[in-house]
Amino acid sequence: MTREDQDLLDFASQWLPYGGARSEDILVNFGMTPAQFKMRIHRILTSAAAAKHIDAHDRENLEVTYSIPRQGGSLRSAVVAGPAERRRVAG
Repeated sequence: MTREDQDLLDFASQWLPYGGARSEDILVNFGMTPAQFKMRIHRILTSAAAAKHIDAHDRENLEVTYSIPRQGGSLRSAVVAGPAERRRVAG
């Protein structure tokens, strides 16, 4: 896992208690949109390195908070969904 991957995961994890990182914080810290950020987190979580470095509970929390589909799901639909849509699905 690269240093940048670790930085992204650390940042994403810090925001877990608040329902995920805010768009403006993602932009300021990483220069990317929330959709790009979610795709990067998804790529990291599905990498072989992630299995070695990320505990299963943390991985699940990141997947849920950042609307990252579990196996067989569509990342596109997850990225498009905002917080209100996620609450409807979860609730």
